[in-house]
Amino acid sequence: MIYVFFYFKDNSKINISLFFLSVGISLYCFEIYLEYSKEKNYKMKIEEDKKLTQSILNFVEKNGLSYDNRTKIEVLNDLKKMGYNSFPNILPSFFLSNKSTVNGLDNLNEKIYPLGGISNITTILSNELGYYPIIQTDQYGFKNPENFYNEEIDIALIGDSYAEGSSVKENQNIASVLRSNELKTINFGMGGIGSLIEYAIFREYIIKLKPKNIVWLFCFNDFENLRKELNSDLLKKYIYDDNFSQNLITKQKMIDILLKQYAKKEKAKENQKNNAKISVEKNNIYSTFIIFIERFKLSNLRSLLKLNPIQNNNHDEIKKIIFDIISKTNESISMWEGKLFLVYIPKSLINGNSKDLKSIANREFISNLAEELNIPFLDLKKDVFSHLDDPLILLPFRLKGHYNEIGYKLISDEIIKMIEKN
Repeated sequence: MIYVFFYFKDNSKINISLFFLSVGISLYCFEIYLEYSKEKNYKMKIEEDKKLTQSILNFVEKNGLSYDNRTKIEVLNDLKKMGYNSFPNILPSFFLSNKSTVNGLDNLNEKIYPLGGISNITTILSNELGYYPIIQTDQYGFKNPENFYNEEIDIALIGDSYAEGSSVKENQNIASVLRSNELKTINFGMGGIGSLIEYAIFREYIIKLKPKNIVWLFCFNDFENLRKELNSDLLKKYIYDDNFSQNLITKQKMIDILLKQYAKKEKAKENQKNNAKISVEKNNIYSTFIIFIERFKLSNLRSLLKLNPIQNNNHDEIKKIIFDIISKTNESISMWEGKLFLVYIPKSLINGNSKDLKSIANREFISNLAEELNIPFLDLKKDVFSHLDDPLILLPFRLKGHYNEIGYKLISDEIIKMIEKN
């Protein structure tokens, strides 16, 4: 191409050069605009978070409630001082944000992608209700009572943070409420995960237990979480190879070692970031250099045009993968005469909110999928929340976030009704 360029006349060379220069300048000007917009949105998000925090504090003060102002690290350190074997709540979704861990953690000559957390520890969830829920993990790093895997299971719960129980006390999450109704329920919920990791958990753990019922909590953000998970070649093996397994159930000792090492490294990074004694001038130069490199690569423009690796899959492909995952899960469960149930967690409680059309379309897709595969389906927004006089009573401080104990109790009751009906 460059060789041919030299055969053009001088005027043509100038015109071609000016054309490409104009295109280049236009692209970088647009990139700068996108960066400015991103920075503006980031600042707006910070302001929204500040307003939310202030609203919570105002509510707490007005109603004479207590509020734990400590950070997660401070709480974990305090628990350790009290003699607890405390560690951060490390989730499988964490590994997707770094190229070095997107296919798992290094273990000698292999990669292991942990799907549970550190076993038999004390950990905490986020503070959404004025306190940090203190949680004990089981022998595979999930949030269950000890030695629960040797019993006959009535219900296995799959899902993200809503299944995990963010952010209520250990005895107030869905699995605990179901257990209090004499239904032996095992909880495989992990925050931030999507349908692929949920399916991997089914393949590695649940399929070996053969529970009578599997309740899959499908969240409004599972589509985007799945998009990120498809960036992992290791995780994709669960889709394309029906015989693939990491045999995680036999590797928990090694998983514990790897996750504790991971936690130690992440803590060191955080300390380094907080304690860095860098002058403002050096920091500005470094930040400017990083921004320059990112702009040189047109990162924002490539992201907008969906040219980044993490955005390779269009929405129709995502829906097809979800359909295949649920279909395969349903077939597997039927082999031991179990039953699959789908529950959809909406983005908003109030019916008629059309601000997020994609979220509404996702909900309709899951509803149609359940109907096509003849799977009992509970649409929480349509079937439950829309009939409440005051749905805000289900949220922390009547604002936003995960559900409170009232919300999880209501969902648990509806799950029981659904299972009894089918």
